[in-house]
Amino acid sequence: MFNALVGTRLTFLAVMRLLIAAIVVNLAVAASLGTILAFFTLSTTSYHFMVVLNVILLAISGCVGLGFLLQTLRRLTPKYALGAPPVDGDAKPQDEAANTIFYVWIVIYALVGMQMGWLLRPFIGLPGAKFEWFRDREGNFFQGLFDNIQRMIGS
Repeated sequence: MFNALVGTRLTFLAVMRLLIAAIVVNLAVAASLGTILAFFTLSTTSYHFMVVLNVILLAISGCVGLGFLLQTLRRLTPKYALGAPPVDGDAKPQDEAANTIFYVWIVIYALVGMQMGWLLRPFIGLPGAKFEWFRDREGNFFQGLFDNIQRMIGS
């Protein structure tokens, strides 16, 4: 769908490679931020701080991964790139639609990623509880993050 809107003319396999490359960049950045996470894991006992720190570090890696995807698409698009200023002031309506659709896709991708991370969160653990692969659902990502921030600052 993005091929048709943006005009990159990539094959399905090339699009899949590009998306996988963006996920690999995301993973590499998240892994590189692991040293920061390890430092704070060893230096604090605040569970709520660790949850919020994980959210921040994974958000950074997600933004870098999506930035990689956007920059690569800009390089692959011949005349009209996503987010690029129009050449000679001749912006086409489909270019603006492509930008809008791409940015909506980024927001949806981020929201789904946040909720999936919330559902599959056994790696942070819960103090005083036994290890579980899947915990019972307790609201959603936004409620959990808001609760942890409130507890972290002592409200």
